[in-house]
Amino acid sequence: MTGVLRSALLLTAMAWLLGAGFDARLLAEDEPPAVVPLRKDVNALAGFRYTRLAEEAFEAAVIPEDPEWDEPTRLRHWVRAGDWEAVGKFLALFEPESARRLHTKILSDLSYANPKPTLLPEDVLALADASPVELDERQITHLGSIMRTAMRESEFRTELVEALTQGTKRLGGPDPDRRRLAGRLLAGALLYAEAKSFGLTDAELPEEARGLNLTPLSSGRNWEETVAVLRKDPLSPEDHAAALEDLHQLLLSSTPQAARQHLRALLTTPADHELAQEVVGIIGQKTALASREVDMASRTIHLELQHLALEQVEAVDGFTKAPWPIIANLAAANWLNEALYSYKTYPSWQRSTTESSRDRNAHVPVEHLVQHAPSGKWMLALEPQLATQVRTVLTRLILFSKDISRATAPIRELQKTDHQAAAALANAYLENWALRHDPNLSPEMLKEYRLDSSQVVVLTRSEQEASLKQLGGMLAALDPSTRDLLEETHLVEAFDFCHSRAEIFTLAHIVQVFGPLESLSPELALQLVDRMRTKLAQQWRDLSVQRDAATRRTAADVFELVNQGYAEAALIAQQWLDSHPDSWRMQSAAGSLLADWAEFAYFQSVAVEDGGDRFDAYLERSAKSLDHFRAGAKAYAGQVKSLGREEFSLLPFRAWFYGLLGITHDGGINLRKGVADEGLAELRQAILDLPGGAGESHLQLFSAMIAENLEENRIAPEMKYRYLSSGVQVTGSRATVYPAEEKVKYYDSLLQEIHLQTRVDGDEKIHAPGVFGLFVSLVHTADVARESGGFGKYVMNEVQRTVSGRTVIEKPLYRDRLEESLRVSLGNFFEIRTIAFADPTAGVRDAPTPPGAGDRPWQETPLCYLLLAVKDPTVDRIPALEIELDFFDREGKVILPAPSHPLPIEISADAPAQRPARNVSVTQIVDSRELADQRLKIDVVAAADGLAPDLDQLLRLSDYSLPVTEIVEQQNLHVHRLHHGPDGLYPQSERSWTLHLDPTKLLRGASRQIEFQFPQAISADTQMAYRRYEDMDPVEAAANVTLAEGEPVEQLALVDYRWWGAGAVGVLLLAGLGVLLVRNRKDAVAVGPPLFTLPAELTPFSVIALLHRIQRSPAVQLSEDQRQQLQADIRTLEQQTFAPQAKTAAPAELQTIASRWVDAAAPATLATAG
Repeated sequence: MTGVLRSALLLTAMAWLLGAGFDARLLAEDEPPAVVPLRKDVNALAGFRYTRLAEEAFEAAVIPEDPEWDEPTRLRHWVRAGDWEAVGKFLALFEPESARRLHTKILSDLSYANPKPTLLPEDVLALADASPVELDERQITHLGSIMRTAMRESEFRTELVEALTQGTKRLGGPDPDRRRLAGRLLAGALLYAEAKSFGLTDAELPEEARGLNLTPLSSGRNWEETVAVLRKDPLSPEDHAAALEDLHQLLLSSTPQAARQHLRALLTTPADHELAQEVVGIIGQKTALASREVDMASRTIHLELQHLALEQVEAVDGFTKAPWPIIANLAAANWLNEALYSYKTYPSWQRSTTESSRDRNAHVPVEHLVQHAPSGKWMLALEPQLATQVRTVLTRLILFSKDISRATAPIRELQKTDHQAAAALANAYLENWALRHDPNLSPEMLKEYRLDSSQVVVLTRSEQEASLKQLGGMLAALDPSTRDLLEETHLVEAFDFCHSRAEIFTLAHIVQVFGPLESLSPELALQLVDRMRTKLAQQWRDLSVQRDAATRRTAADVFELVNQGYAEAALIAQQWLDSHPDSWRMQSAAGSLLADWAEFAYFQSVAVEDGGDRFDAYLERSAKSLDHFRAGAKAYAGQVKSLGREEFSLLPFRAWFYGLLGITHDGGINLRKGVADEGLAELRQAILDLPGGAGESHLQLFSAMIAENLEENRIAPEMKYRYLSSGVQVTGSRATVYPAEEKVKYYDSLLQEIHLQTRVDGDEKIHAPGVFGLFVSLVHTADVARESGGFGKYVMNEVQRTVSGRTVIEKPLYRDRLEESLRVSLGNFFEIRTIAFADPTAGVRDAPTPPGAGDRPWQETPLCYLLLAVKDPTVDRIPALEIELDFFDREGKVILPAPSHPLPIEISADAPAQRPARNVSVTQIVDSRELADQRLKIDVVAAADGLAPDLDQLLRLSDYSLPVTEIVEQQNLHVHRLHHGPDGLYPQSERSWTLHLDPTKLLRGASRQIEFQFPQAISADTQMAYRRYEDMDPVEAAANVTLAEGEPVEQLALVDYRWWGAGAVGVLLLAGLGVLLVRNRKDAVAVGPPLFTLPAELTPFSVIALLHRIQRSPAVQLSEDQRQQLQADIRTLEQQTFAPQAKTAAPAELQTIASRWVDAAAPATLATAG
């Protein structure tokens, strides 16, 4: 191969390798460098940060270079490993300006790194030589800063000067330009005398170094020799100043331990006292001058040296003798000046997102300032005003740091002289503390990790206890005067964030943090109770909050937790009121809290059907709530004379009003809570009784509140009628509430034309144990039905509307809301066995016009039919029921409650057992498939228009030819449809039983056939149908049916004869045969007809009702584990259906649950074979 061809191929191969990202350093060193094209692509490399912390250097030293690494990873590895030769070779692959840019980027990162990099002076020189081009102004500035950091812990000054005198690749030596660069490097390292020896002029040095007769320490003088020079007498002022400068430079370049030893030696040597004062003085002077520099590393070093010097003075003298007190104050002023600059600059620096922005806001690090602040005897030596300033700024800086608990000590000291300043800092501490403990993630983190806004930091119990202890310790450090000046909002916020979002506040924790309950200020106590009330109404009861906090609490656990939270809050309020009974704000807050608790506990217990004493507890808490409202109004009345008109408050009366209406803190409304006129009248009277004529002013304020809420449309539709009508009762007729009065009149006129009606199906005297039916209907004028579009929608969950020509489907859940209302109203006294809703398309029926309603036609819209069973035979009435009706006024939607009247009933054993029924039909299915085992059954299904009678009212069983050994009720009385047609309005029901018969009479003596006769009906009006089983299918049969004939009869009779013949054999043979039969018996399961079927329409209510019937049925044989699981499924469905903000089970889930339990309830009997 010719040389030309070989060179061409080599150039082509190298170009391809470089284009593919090949590392050119891997090429053999003897290849001509001219063939390598220089690169420009430094953008990707410049986007990384280059650091060399101690731990990174150790790690890089033991990790071998991986050939698979990309270039940025490799370059960062070389920097961390201190492989400056590799860095230089890599930079040489780039064009000069690109190489300079990347080299400057590495220098900049190392110069501004915080914490500082781990580098030796030799590293800095090697890093400078790694530049493939001559160093420029920016590069040498960064190198000077890095060298200053490297020299802090080194005694390398002499060796450094010697190395630069000899010269390196880029610095020093005989070349004039490189010598000046070496001087710039030394000046950057604060080695000014040495810098001048390399040609720098005074104009090129910082101000504090100009004009001094600096003698380079490279001349050989060390600390002892320089001190010896200063001890000579006489010594010219210039030489004395130069020697002092040398000592200062030596201290700056010494390790802290060496500097401490040097200063301690001067301070403890009597002959050197004046010299020691001069040295400490020049340290303070240089620190003051350094504060003018832009180089923050230099300013930091000077502050550290000043702190070290003042520590030694404190240890030796304690600032007792002149001139140390003056020096202590001057040094503190130095620190304060630097601290104020950092305090001002730090927030902007923290918000900076670019390197240039951080450069503009550079400052002495906050932690360095905190560590080198005046303390101990130095702080005690300060003038009072200066000491206050120092403590204030120090505390502010600590609040920027990670460990803000250190702020407690300066605040504690500051409060001895300035309560206002101490309280301001304590408030800042609390605000900062709350911010740092806020469990909510920042928007940036939510965005970065694509988290939901509900995602929070999980707080463990131990962390919670530690936070409470820390906060309590801080507050305990404050004296009462300072505590009184704290902002309660910050206190409550900080206390809140001590807790997991899923954990309640407790009295014990409040006492732990704030001290005895009675010592809490009224505002703090009130804010704590209000915070608890808010969180109880929203956060703590939220299952998603509990889930996100990983508490693993079930719905029942959360119910118990919130109940406990209400109990704790009520106890806190009451115990505080024991010491402050005249606090009308807390009395009102306690009343609202108890009202919330009463509503929560009552409806939660309804959701899980936990009857017990829930109503008694509800009444008790409601009564206590009213007691607090009354006490709050009375306490307010006692103070109203001392209030100006602008200080009047509606709070005690508004809270009382909302408590009467059933409006809770979570925005919930108990529409089933009756609003007694007596309660509203008492509230009105309490306002009128305010002394000094204030009653009329407060009624005017109250009426303005009603009018404003109406005008701003703030009243919920379901609350509008109750709110306005009750408000008008309190205010009385006045111009302010005229619009409200007009609306109430309009609503009342509507309710005059529509009523909820209940009617017992049959006689109101009901046979014990008290199962009967109840019709529920709306009766109304034909006009209001026409204008409102009819009322059939109230038995539907979905309705269709046409909007702008489009069909819109809405889900107002009218039927579910009606069912919930019925269950809540009747649940204390009746068991609702069935709710059969009317067909919404069936239309209306004519109804009689109520007395005094004029001659307009009235109609009835049937809603549902209830099959009820009394829980207590002493019950004497059906309570008032209620339905919510939707209308629209000019301001929007309004929901009007239409109540029914209570109905008197009587439960009596003398009442007729039969409820109204017609078209009664009975279907009997004989099951002779187990006749060989002497088992014979009849399945009886009764249906009726009305309530199907009991079995003993249907069939003649007392004189039936075959003995009935057992009657099992397979399905209780069940209403499956409410019929509404021309022939009337009535329920359609059914029920079923299984009769177990003794077939002995049929089998004994049978020869050719076995005849069976069904039981006869008691009433000739009963429609009878007969069936028998052929294999698994029921087929029609007659009243008399042949069960078997021919050979099967002989087999059945033979079995019977052998049975009776066996009775004549001796006792021994009988026993032996019995043992043989037992040993050879095999069990087989024969499944009978299902006891239960799936509801025609699967809704949460229909499935819950089905599961309750299965649970109560004596015919269902379930194991204990199955019964527990059934109860758990019922509880889960009820909580999903009734609990606030719960998600209703999906239809597929309902289908699965219902099918599982219908199958589990299917009857099974054991048959003997073989």
